[in-house]
Amino acid sequence: MHFINILNFEEVVSGYNGPIPQKSKDCFYRWLPLIQNSEMACEFAYIVGKVTGDGNLDQLFTSRFIGQYKEDLEALKELLANKFGIKRSQMTIRERFSKGRSYLLQVNNSAFGRTLYALGAPKGNKIKTNFLVPRWIMVSVDSSRYFLQALLEDELTTIKVVRKAHVKTIRINMRKSYLFSYLLKEAHFDLTFQVFQNFQAKRSSI
Repeated sequence: MHFINILNFEEVVSGYNGPIPQKSKDCFYRWLPLIQNSEMACEFAYIVGKVTGDGNLDQLFTSRFIGQYKEDLEALKELLANKFGIKRSQMTIRERFSKGRSYLLQVNNSAFGRTLYALGAPKGNKIKTNFLVPRWIMVSVDSSRYFLQALLEDELTTIKVVRKAHVKTIRINMRKSYLFSYLLKEAHFDLTFQVFQNFQAKRSSI
């Protein structure tokens, strides 16, 4: 069987200007090398999708995820702890008020943020950033499903999506339909459409 390496340790740490903290090294060794179509690759595709949707990755590689429902972010927090080994003490959820009430999950783990960025997650202002769906996601049916799953969870509200091992019932809300328009316009349409074709989910309450 031929294994395709998506990302390795050397590629991520090349972005450091000084010594690499041992805690960061431990994280990198836990996640890398990342192999195409592996369970960890699918999980990372899901989180990249979350950052692309209602998430954010800042210049210090702190990652944030916004949701209308606190329980959804609690489930995401558990996923990050159980699948990626991120300490719960590094994650906080707080209520926020901006055009209504929502919740924000902040992950203070720069190694995780650096890995997401190396995998193609957009950093900074996503509207001003020329974002393309990462090629490693596009060429994998499984990874593209997880990636689109994350986008749909964040962007739609009338559709309920059942996803194994994560949020049981997804509430979908057209809060940022411009993001889909942006991806269709700025990312190559044929590749973006392929992601939609690859995505298969049980849908109800349309």
